[in-house]
Amino acid sequence: MAKILEKAEEHAKIIQLNTDIPVVDLHLSNLWEARRSLFKRWKRQKHNRKLKLEIAAITKKANQYGALLYRQNWDKACDQLQGNLSTKRTWHILRGLLDKNGQKWSKSKTSEKSYIHTQAPNKTY
Repeated sequence: MAKILEKAEEHAKIIQLNTDIPVVDLHLSNLWEARRSLFKRWKRQKHNRKLKLEIAAITKKANQYGALLYRQNWDKACDQLQGNLSTKRTWHILRGLLDKNGQKWSKSKTSEKSYIHTQAPNKTY
């Protein structure tokens, strides 16, 4: 039993969490780990086209899944704000989305991207 525990500890991966990232998505983590592993293999076999295509497929899948998580987190954050317009946290978030002068919506990529994802999540721009 002790040998099994030793082997498990050798192959376990410890991930440090902080207050900004309280939870790590295991599926996304596994996709990036698989990509990293294939990339290391590809460095030794740069002529292997099949390996390069596999890396590209995993990268695309990870990016799509990351975008899905982004939309889900944004929807969750918007749902939490709904009905709580009088709280300090809500107004801090809304001020962050407004232009520095507080006049109009900023033309930054983040607010445009957030708007696009909430209005048309299935379209690509």
